[in-house]
Parts: sequence; C-alpha cells; structure tokens
Amino acid sequence: MNAKRIAPIYQVAYIIIPTIGTIGNFLIVYVTIRSKSLRSTCNVLIALISVSDIMQMFGLFVMMVTYYTIPTHVMPQADCACWQLIPSCGMLLSTIWILNLAIDRLMSLQRIYTMLVQNYTKEYIAMHIMPAVVISMGFGIWMFIERTEKVDILCEITAPMTGDIYLVITKFVIVINVLIILCYALFLYFMKKATSSTSSK
Repeated sequence: MNAKRIAPIYQVAYIIIPTIGTIGNFLIVYVTIRSKSLRSTCNVLIALISVSDIMQMFGLFVMMVTYYTIPTHVMPQADCACWQLIPSCGMLLSTIWILNLAIDRLMSLQRIYTMLVQNYTKEYIAMHIMPAVVISMGFGIWMFIERTEKVDILCEITAPMTGDIYLVITKFVIVINVLIILCYALFLYFMKKATSSTSSK
C-alpha cells in the first residue's frame, strides 16, 4: 500500500479555507434566522446555500483528519465514502440551490413573482428546496450502494463518486452551471431592458 502525500502548502490551505468558510457561512445562517427582515425567498435560499457549503467544508476537515491519523494517508473507499457522503450531498445541494437562486432572481422581474411570494410563500420556498433534496439524496443512495472495499484512496470529498457515478455527477454539475450562467445572463438582459424603458419615459 503506497502512502499518498499532500504538499504542506495545500495542507495549510485545506485547514484554513474550510475554517474561514464554515465561520462565514454559519454567521450568514445565524443572521438570517435572527433577523426578521431577512425572511424573503432570496435570503432563505442564500442561507440554505450556506448550510450546504458548511456540509461541503466538512469534507475537507474529514480529509485532513484522516490524513494526519492514518500513517499511509489512505483508507478503503467504502469507509471514506461513508465519511464523505454528507459533504458530497452538500456539494450537490449547494450547486442546485445556486441555480434555484438564479431562477428566483430571474422570476423576481416578472409580475407574477410578487403574488407567489406573498400568497404562496411556503409552497414557493418548498418548490425550490425539495427537488434539490430529492436529487441529492438519490445520488447519495447511489454512492452508498456503489462503495467498495477493494480500493484504498486518499479520503477526498469526491471519494464516493466512482465509475459511472462520477461521470453522471460531473455532467449534471456542468449542465447546472451552464443553466446558472444562462439565468443570470437573462436576468442582466431583462434588468437592462427594464432600466432603459424607465429612463426613456
């Protein structure tokens, strides 16, 4: 069994970055919960993204703890997959909720938006939350089923994603990111159009 090495500079980064990220995201969630003025759909989605980012940051802590506690720095993929399952799902949740935030911002330019968020607040928020949870849980179950004892790996956040799962998730994330860019491009276009119309009156 060959030992895996992480360069010292990356070891420092993998400890400092998730620590700062976790504290920052925790503060966002805390302020959103405490402040009544931050209960809009947009703010709720931002808080949810922060929660999923905290889940994701946990994966870096897991990697560094296992790196320092295991002499060879590697462990069976099946064991690592269990440790990294929540961080992996957090990564997927974050990606989907960022898309949902982009969709929400795009919808905010439409007249129907005000009616939706005022009269159907819970339903509208649930519409953004539940698909992401279901999709992430589906991938999580798939990753758990496909784990294997035959391979020893460095326990990275992508450890549960092997074979076909990795290919499917990679393509899924690429599609989501393209849609995010498209949504914000449309948002900027409609914003500019609305601003131009207002200025010409």
